[in-house]
Amino acid sequence: MLALSGIGDLSIQYDRQDWRGLRTEWRELDDVMRLLDDLGWEEWDGRDVYELTMPDEQLERVVAYHRQRVIGSLGDIDFWHPRDGKRLADELLDALSACDAVLAGEGR
Repeated sequence: MLALSGIGDLSIQYDRQDWRGLRTEWRELDDVMRLLDDLGWEEWDGRDVYELTMPDEQLERVVAYHRQRVIGSLGDIDFWHPRDGKRLADELLDALSACDAVLAGEGR
């Protein structure tokens, strides 16, 4: 959950009275929280199919945001450790494919 790493930014932006930044961060976190409500908060729950109840606009926004973060993470892989680097690259590429499928409207 890459987007949750910025949750501390909310208090910083509040203290700085950066209302625009606060609103943007809040919207991104709200989108992620809503997606987690649909996907579940457990690391693994064994479901094969997930019912997404969030509005399409919100889903597209959070998936597009996550897709950009995945692309950025691909550039940070440490290939000096081939086994870990390949595993992480495979996981990120799977996430990228899933994001692309959602954005293409597959399964909706």
